[in-house]
Amino acid sequence: MRSILLLLLALLLASPLSAQRRQGLTDRFFLGTNLLSLATLPNYKAQALTNLSALLSNLEYGPSLVAGYLLHENHSAELRASFGILGQRAFVPQVQAAYSFFVLNHFADNRRGAYAGGLYVGGFYVGADLRYWDLWQRTEPGHSHQFGPALNIGHAVRTDRAIFDVRVSQMLGFYSSSSVPGSKGSYRFLLSPLPRFSSFLPMFSLNLHFRL
Repeated sequence: MRSILLLLLALLLASPLSAQRRQGLTDRFFLGTNLLSLATLPNYKAQALTNLSALLSNLEYGPSLVAGYLLHENHSAELRASFGILGQRAFVPQVQAAYSFFVLNHFADNRRGAYAGGLYVGGFYVGADLRYWDLWQRTEPGHSHQFGPALNIGHAVRTDRAIFDVRVSQMLGFYSSSSVPGSKGSYRFLLSPLPRFSSFLPMFSLNLHFRL
């Protein structure tokens, strides 16, 4: 997992050095958290409540950290990490790499969003992410590796140096493999993290970021 984190971080920080000199690193980095992820703290007496609360936190269990970088005007990338417990069943470390494109600001040349000076200007955006999470079973031997893509839509609003970001994510399935000997990995196309509950379930997050 360490190598995956280092690779995603290297991709996140890749950008032209000349652009860094023009704008400055402090204008491009931001740090934040998903305010709803703490809602998934385990409720051992109500596993169903823990599962449903995960929908309101983008399946980010427990404390989360977001590190973002402004690639170009109206384009941003971010790396997300969270570490939590899924009820009594598993410990779930997770990492995501996401890209956002601020559509309306790009075409309308709006400069009143989350950033000023032709950088990241906020407003309505679309994007995608790829996440990796590892289910370390607490009641059974072994653990499973999972990779899954998702599409995102959201809206970012600026107040001084803070950025409020409301996001809706739609998963597009996941690839899963297990450490159990003899098991084989497979990809499942799903539009819901809880298919027994509903075949279509979007996920939500409420993010608070601060520019450095």
